[in-house]
Amino acid sequence: MRKLIAPFALVFFYSLSSAQSYIGFGADNFNGVHGVLFNPANIADSRTKVDINLASASIFGVNNYYEINYWDWLTKSEGDFDDLSTVKGLDRDNFGFVNADVLGPSVMVSLNEKHSFAITTRARSITNANAVSGDVINYFDEEGLANNLPLFATDQTSSAISNNWIELGATYARVLKNTKVRFMKAGISLKYLFGIASTNVTLDNVSALGGVDDLFFIGNGGYTYSGSIDAGDRDGVPFSTGDDFDFNLRTRGIGLDLGFVYEYRPRHRSNVSRDHVKEQLVVRHISTYKYKLGVSILDIGQITYASVNKAYTGTAVSKDILLNGNFFEDVEPLFNPEGPRIVDNKFTLPTRLRAEIDYKVKDKFYINAVTNLTLISRENTQANRSATQFSLSPRYETKWFSMYSPISVTVYGGVQWGAGFRLGPLFVGSGSLFSRAIDRETRAFDIYAGLKIPIYHKTPKRQEEEDHIEQKNRCKNCRKGQLKSPPKYNEGGRG
Repeated sequence: MRKLIAPFALVFFYSLSSAQSYIGFGADNFNGVHGVLFNPANIADSRTKVDINLASASIFGVNNYYEINYWDWLTKSEGDFDDLSTVKGLDRDNFGFVNADVLGPSVMVSLNEKHSFAITTRARSITNANAVSGDVINYFDEEGLANNLPLFATDQTSSAISNNWIELGATYARVLKNTKVRFMKAGISLKYLFGIASTNVTLDNVSALGGVDDLFFIGNGGYTYSGSIDAGDRDGVPFSTGDDFDFNLRTRGIGLDLGFVYEYRPRHRSNVSRDHVKEQLVVRHISTYKYKLGVSILDIGQITYASVNKAYTGTAVSKDILLNGNFFEDVEPLFNPEGPRIVDNKFTLPTRLRAEIDYKVKDKFYINAVTNLTLISRENTQANRSATQFSLSPRYETKWFSMYSPISVTVYGGVQWGAGFRLGPLFVGSGSLFSRAIDRETRAFDIYAGLKIPIYHKTPKRQEEEDHIEQKNRCKNCRKGQLKSPPKYNEGGRG
């Protein structure tokens, strides 16, 4: 037991986790097809027989430049962003992260006690901003160009990356070993990826100085635009007059998720039907583990784009041109005199290692801890990285109802406290709903909701009921509990 828990504890306390979608709901044993988003092994021996997702969506955002009173932002109709936010990142490099995740029509089917499969459709959008100077953000926030404010920023090395794509996934999971007390299962998801758009902006040791009439830039940078629409635009001006807006089917790729789950089931007979003790028939919507350990590697893969690439070099630019000129026609040629290039660009998915411990405290009460370790280097400008976060979530769970209250610590976002519930086909939640009770102003926010059709495993019927149903089907006109006698045979004709 210690040998199994030790590596999980190391991951939990050595690092925090990458920010996830559907915070809290991911631990629910009745989350059905959503389980494959966190670990494809989850659906083997699932607590639901069939789960059909109609529509669900999750959005998560965090930054360390603004602190925002999200409660007032959601509940008050008056007041703009400036009134509800406080700047905290003037004297440092700042980071931002936004993750939007939409699960479309999807289905999970538990074939039997060992095998399950799922088909999923999903749309995703992830944006990162890395090491952006607070002075630069403040300059544009205060409309420095129009107000002729001074600018002095040196040695700026930063990047902004955004990727938007669609996934069509197929998942298969099966039970590997079941010795009643020790239970193991594994799963795999293959995903066809269709890229919608990708944008990447980089600055490499750039310095910017603001004079009276001009801005002086020293250093190098770059801009890359990739997309399924207008990806082959050779004039370098996106969506310009005369462009061809056909979809480019070359913007595709393959993704992979791998997962493994171990369960310790000391009370493995607790889900045996009381009416079928001799046959050892189980009630499959009852969880019997004392604790569960899960590990998965998610989002392995790449998307290949035909990209418009532009290399920028430092120069002096008139403030009047920056304010009144057209960026693509007047400003950009000053930084990119050679013009755009069309290149094949491979965008790496936000690959991460996810580890989870789920512990049954008593009966229907659980506590879950989850962490992700990103496998993407911060220096990789062709990939997104998730915001780092650790989440601890107690929950109450039954077949038709669950409630959970996750407490999360997010790098750059502080502490969040939220709540969520599942009531039959509906689930709603937010990992930051009660953050105001801990900190009036927070730098992280998320919300999610979904509607699905769950079909649970049936409870085995008593033998007497099965016998009665069989007799009733064979003889609808006889009295309850009696079989109709067969007709007598007479040699001369009918009996």
